[in-house]
Amino acid sequence: MAGTSPYAGVNIGKGGLEGIKALEQQRKSGQNDTHLELEAERLHQTAEQHRKELAQRSELHNTMTPYQRGELAKPFKMGVDRMGQEIYGTRTPDGKIQIINPATGAPIGGTVGTQTPVANTNICYWSDAGSADT
Repeated sequence: MAGTSPYAGVNIGKGGLEGIKALEQQRKSGQNDTHLELEAERLHQTAEQHRKELAQRSELHNTMTPYQRGELAKPFKMGVDRMGQEIYGTRTPDGKIQIINPATGAPIGGTVGTQTPVANTNICYWSDAGSADT
């Protein structure tokens, strides 16, 4: 490369300035890369933190307290039979309804579902599949 000035000192000075500019650009490029790497790491940490919070909230939302489990286990009135006597049931751990004897609390027959009303000869209760276990 030839300098634009007839004086060597001016050409050397211009060359030095160009070298310093190139060095600064390299440093800025390196800083930008470092900045991008730091920003990516920060975003990754934030995403991980939110994932953990979501997992904790899901666990709290999907688990029942002992009080809630106790409330679901209590007998409840399901209706009355054709004789006018009240029918009671409890929930089994799998979510089905177990008809019980209100005087003793003992189960009567099998379990029934929770959705569709089904009429039996003496009892009307609910079943998922449209038929009931007796």
